[in-house]
Amino acid sequence: MIENERKFLCWFLPKSAEHLEDHLQFYIYRSKNSEVRVRIVSKEKNKHAEITFKYDISDKKRLEYTKIIPLLVANLLKLKNNKIIKKRRYIYHNEGFRWEIDKFINSKELIIAELENQDSRNLSMPSFIKYEVTNNKRYRNRNIFKLL
Repeated sequence: MIENERKFLCWFLPKSAEHLEDHLQFYIYRSKNSEVRVRIVSKEKNKHAEITFKYDISDKKRLEYTKIIPLLVANLLKLKNNKIIKKRRYIYHNEGFRWEIDKFINSKELIIAELENQDSRNLSMPSFIKYEVTNNKRYRNRNIFKLL
């Protein structure tokens, strides 16, 4: 699948945002244009693990492939990784747009909102948006641990 996303730093988490799931994620491979991420997802009492391969096509577009893997394998891979990102994902609907908002647990103030695969040319910014960081590599998930 081709992922086309925009990212935004947030002032705060909107009150009507709905908690979706918690993520514990880490990277087992990173290069200039590609990455392999492992994510353990917790939703209510259910947990699953997935591995994602991403390849940059441009600043806004990436080729992405995700596959479910055994939780045991993810936990074994996690043992070899000391750069773990913990975040809580929320969903927020506004003016026909579905925002995915991540509040990073390792940080008191880092909140990033994403719009994925939506035509956002006519978007009016909600009040919780600080500014866009789509083209700023510093705010890519694989670099977030440096900010925490």
